[in-house]
This record gives sequence, structure tokens and C-alpha cells, in this order.
Amino acid sequence: MIGVIADDYTGAAEIAGIGLRFGLRVAYQVAVEPVESVDLLVIATDTRTLPADAAGAESEALTLKLARLGPEIIYKKTDSAFRGNVLAEVEPMLRALNLSKTLLLPANPGLGRTIGDGHYFLNGVRLDKTEFFKDPDYRHRTSEVLGMLGESEGTATHYLRLEDAVLAPGVNVGETLQEADLARWVELMDESTLPAGGAEFFDHILRARGHRAIRLGNRFEEGPGKILYVCGSASQYSHAAIERAKAGGATICEIPEELYSGRGNRSLALQKWAEQILGRLNEENTVAVAINRPLKSEAVAPKKLARDIAEVVERVLHGSKGVAALRIEGGATFSAVAHRLGFKTFFPTREYATGVVGMRVGGPGGLSVTVKPGSYPWPKGSWFAQFEGGDSRKER
Repeated sequence: MIGVIADDYTGAAEIAGIGLRFGLRVAYQVAVEPVESVDLLVIATDTRTLPADAAGAESEALTLKLARLGPEIIYKKTDSAFRGNVLAEVEPMLRALNLSKTLLLPANPGLGRTIGDGHYFLNGVRLDKTEFFKDPDYRHRTSEVLGMLGESEGTATHYLRLEDAVLAPGVNVGETLQEADLARWVELMDESTLPAGGAEFFDHILRARGHRAIRLGNRFEEGPGKILYVCGSASQYSHAAIERAKAGGATICEIPEELYSGRGNRSLALQKWAEQILGRLNEENTVAVAINRPLKSEAVAPKKLARDIAEVVERVLHGSKGVAALRIEGGATFSAVAHRLGFKTFFPTREYATGVVGMRVGGPGGLSVTVKPGSYPWPKGSWFAQFEGGDSRKER
């Protein structure tokens, strides 16, 4: 078994999708629990959004629990652009596993995300010169990779080119200009190395271990029964997709002003919102729940909105026995919904596109849940995709 600890929920889903692509039996968990007959166990966490000390403590605890299950290798999935607490999470994992060094390859050359000359580039442009720099979750003020990674008194950090050829004790960030570089870096790892980084690095680790990719993507089909889309992302793509769907006549139940502003009776507002959604589900097969507003600048506001949307989803599922599937957009939203509903183990079944993964809660017969990152498009065949371009027919 291969074990993976991811620092957010959509990153974990992306890794799970890669496992399916290689024909592996995959389990996706939000807490480490024994599970039988799986080749890949992916642990999803929210550590990217935590303070550094808390993120490190959780990473260490999860690593120790995962190690007790006896995985052949543990991989640390990080954000591809160093968002979050990368160094603070890797350090305690090294201690827990009694390893001396990390090979950190966050770059995804296939998506135009490369590392060269000590800097991070997006489609050939230094990251601090791109729109990415305006991302509220982007905490750095530089594109220099060791500056983005930060410093630690106890762990050395290094930037290495392939010609350097030797991994040093501590955290090694490898220059990655093209996909072939990833395969060459994998060859430099040994048993004292913790591999960490992005999805494409993990893909090449599987290849080096003898696994062969079967397919990328499956046709998306909505299937029978009522379907609830849950859109908690604040990305530009999400906003544009919701507005196109509204213009095409889709039913979008947006968060009430009382909940968004935090003024008024929260319980009553949640009740009315749930009743609105349930009423529309009685009339239609597919309904979307959305925030569709900018996330507030206060640190607690996005988490509060995620909790509100998770609670309304819980009320809707309890009030309507006909909901067969959830389609969840955004890692924070997925996390909030999973915690609210007490979902701990999912079994991924389909990878529809990179990062877009279908799962069953607890196994066959469980609720169908599809998750995707907020900035990724909904795949063709999905309800939202019909509103792309000029085709704005409403599905009933």
C-alpha cells in the first residue's frame, strides 16, 4: 500500500484520481483508519489553512498513525505554488518517519508550472508577476522558491539542479523545467527520502514503481435521481459558470443576505434557505446551492460561510430522501460538508478529468459525491457544462 497525506481536500482528490488512472484500488479518508484491500490510501486534511504550529502537529500525528498501517512509501502532497505550511508540515514528517531528507517537487510542467534558476514560473512568467499573486491565499511576496518555502532553525533548505545529482540532508527543492525532469529526480531518491510535492511528481513515482496508466478521464454522466450541486468557491471560473447557468434558466439557490452579512437570525435564515432548496428539488432533478459572492476579507468569514453551506446541505439531505448525488466545488466546501455529515471514508470510482473525481461514501451503495477544485471547469456531460457557450437549455 502507498500512503499519501495531502494538505487540502481537492489535492487529495487529485491524487486519488491519479491512483484510479493507474488501476489502483483507492480509499480516501479524512482520518487515518484501517481499511482492507486498497493499494493507495489518501488522507485529506485542512492543514494548508491552519497556523503553522497546528499544521505541523497534525501532520506529525497523522504520519505516525499512517506509518502504523505499514505503507511501502508515504508521499506528502503539497500545493503546487507553496501555499500553506509546506516546511512546517514536512519537518515533523521527517522526524516521525526517522528520515533525513525530503525531495520537494511542487512544479507541474504539464500545467505550465515550472521551477528554474531558483524561481517559480507560470507559463514562463515569474509567479510574482502573474494574476496568481493577487490570490488571497498566496502569502508570498516573491517568486524565489526558497523564499516561498521559508526558513527553519532545525532543517536546512536547498535548491538543486539536476546536475547537482546528490540530495542533501534537509529539504531539497528540485529544478523542474519539463516533465522528463520529474522522472530523473525520482531516480535520485533512496529509502531515506520523503517525497513531497505536486500531482505530476506522484504520477512519476507510480511509473517508477512499475505501475502503468490505464486511462485519463471517463465520460461524465449525471445518472438518475436528484442531484445537488454545492458551489462554495470564490474563483472567477465559479462565478462566471454560475452566472451563465442563471442566464440559461438554471435553478441556483444563493446564500441569503442574512447569512452572508452575519446579520439577522442565523437559524431562521438557514431554515428558509433549506426550505427554498427542498421546494425546488421537489420540482426539478438538479439544483445548485451557491455563495456566488466574494469571500470576506476577515480570516474567519470564509470558514463561517463554508459551515453555513455545509449545514444547509445537511438539512436538505435530511429533508429529501431523493438526493442521490452531491457535486461539490472547492476543497474548503468539501471539507466542511464531510465534517458536518460525519463522512470519514470515501471510495473513489471515477476520474473524470484532472482533479475531478467521483466517489462513494463508505463504499458501494453509498451516496455519490463528485469533487473538483473551484478554478477547474466542470467536465463535459455535467449539468453545469450544458450552459457553456451558446447552449443554454435547462435540464428538468
